[in-house]
Amino acid sequence: MKRSLGRHLTILTGLVAVALAGSTLAQPKLDVPAVRPPVKRAPTLKQQPPGKGAYVSSTEVRAITADGQTDIASLSVPPGNYLLLAKAVVVNDAASPAAVACGLHDGKYAPAAGRDGIDYASVTLAGRSRSALTLTGTHSNPGPVHRALRVSCQSSSGSRLTARWIKLTALAVDAVESTPARKPGTKRRSRSVPKPRGR
Repeated sequence: MKRSLGRHLTILTGLVAVALAGSTLAQPKLDVPAVRPPVKRAPTLKQQPPGKGAYVSSTEVRAITADGQTDIASLSVPPGNYLLLAKAVVVNDAASPAAVACGLHDGKYAPAAGRDGIDYASVTLAGRSRSALTLTGTHSNPGPVHRALRVSCQSSSGSRLTARWIKLTALAVDAVESTPARKPGTKRRSRSVPKPRGR
């Protein structure tokens, strides 16, 4: 009787083990979707509203050297049309005379050549003297982002000057009307740049 009961228990244990193994193998596989990294998209440029009023940048003092262009003033303006005025007092503290060249530009300017700028001026200072320097012009920024205006200066070789009481002003206007230079005997033509509109 004990042998028969032991045999039955052995058979029952084997059947249970087989059943458990079969249920484990029969479990369905779960399809886990692959996680994809987020796609980085380039930011879109939005049209900025047209500028209004006046934009002013003031600087107390800046050194001007002959090593290269020195930005003595900078100003960022939104899309629009502007009347520009820049002024500074250039000081020569040395005993020998020195020359300085300055330009008002929007980033495409070389003071030594005087090209591609909005306005350009140069002056020669006697020893231990000072001179006021003024630049004027107009600027049209079609957008869609702000644009930087700069005043850059460079002194003559071997000299070191100082620019003081620097101010760059951009006054927003509805339109800019430019009159190109004309030859004698030709009619004068003007060109008007309309004010950009915000989207």
